Amino acid sequence: MKKYLNSKLKSGNLLEILYKSFYSFSFRVFGFAIGYVFVLIITRNLEAKGKGYYDIIYMLAMLFSMFGKLGIDVSMNKWCGIYNGNNNTNYLKKIYFKSISIALAGSVFLAFLLYVFRFSISAYFKNEALVHGINYIVFLLPFMAILDVNASFFRGLKKIKLFGIYHQVGRFLFPTLVIIILLYKHELNYLSPVIALFFGVIVLSLLAFIHVLYYLNSLTESKEISIPTVKNIVSVSFPMMYASSIIFIMGWIDTFIIGRLDTIDNVGIYATSVKLAVAISFIYNAVSNITTPKIAEFYSLNQTAKINETIKFANRLNVYLAIPIFIVLFIFAEFALSIFGEEFIKGITVFRILLVFQLSNTLLGNVSAFMQMTGSQKILQYFILTGLAVNVIVSLILFNVLGLIGVAIGTLIASIIWRVLGIVYIYKNNNIKIWFQF
Repeated sequence: MKKYLNSKLKSGNLLEILYKSFYSFSFRVFGFAIGYVFVLIITRNLEAKGKGYYDIIYMLAMLFSMFGKLGIDVSMNKWCGIYNGNNNTNYLKKIYFKSISIALAGSVFLAFLLYVFRFSISAYFKNEALVHGINYIVFLLPFMAILDVNASFFRGLKKIKLFGIYHQVGRFLFPTLVIIILLYKHELNYLSPVIALFFGVIVLSLLAFIHVLYYLNSLTESKEISIPTVKNIVSVSFPMMYASSIIFIMGWIDTFIIGRLDTIDNVGIYATSVKLAVAISFIYNAVSNITTPKIAEFYSLNQTAKINETIKFANRLNVYLAIPIFIVLFIFAEFALSIFGEEFIKGITVFRILLVFQLSNTLLGNVSAFMQMTGSQKILQYFILTGLAVNVIVSLILFNVLGLIGVAIGTLIASIIWRVLGIVYIYKNNNIKIWFQF
């Protein structure tokens, strides 16, 4: 089979993308299935209100973790991509320890800020009970940084199976095991999902850290070369963090708006629709895990033809496999939502809009990854900020008229705008067509 595909693709690069994407996709599907078990336990036992509580806490955890890491997890792809080109183990070891130290320091500082402002945050969402969940997240933030940096380390080295285990399976598996134990002991309450996340991530982060140390220790020493300073690392990672955080905020701005202006039940209904619609991006994210470090590597070697080849093949793989999933979920939307409970069916229109949102992302290509890996992080920031502004304005206006549907429409419009801006910039400056082509 491999010889057959190799003869058809006529490129070891494309064959590697295909095979490793398959592994990444498999891990993602498995992790997604486990994640659905986690969500089902919440929705079936704690209903939409319990799901909404967890979603707000999880959003805060991801937000503060994003800023605390200072973009180190994203920049790890770039540094490992350079290592893939020079194969210097001393470079890899030193860049890793410097990077994870920065991420830990930043996470501890953000954890302190979260603790200080925990009552104000709870007041913003008009739910005093959020303080209890936030207390867990305060202690969890450094472990989230450890997990994400180590997972990205394996991703950057193209060890997709290990990345899949830690990033796509383990982060869902361990919390799910904990919540199943709590369910079995009949000790399930609104804090149980947060407690499950807490213990699950801590265990997994420590395992990932030990694994990376073992891997680095197994490498043969090589000659000393110039290593980026802490200032250099931060100067690269911070713009990536800024761009990634804006993308994150854009992805969660709907929860901010709904959590503030609507009920916590509707937060749960909307977030469940988001979770289910993400199924379309399975292939997109799986392929991105492979192509992102490749783009960084090819760009550092000035291999434009390889970049074009990689993007074109990846886009076709993404779209051809995403469309069938889109069609099935769009047609059987009511059934898919009813699995979580009858109250979630009222989010069917929102769900279908979010399906279109996910498909449009696939068609327009991985704009953010390309710009981050090719030194255009700062320009990307402006595009995403534009999208964020559009998202907030349109969502707030339409929310007063259409409720949850208006927020979903705002998310769709904003995403298309900033991605199209990125497409134009990339084509004009790099002569690369990042979008899907037949």
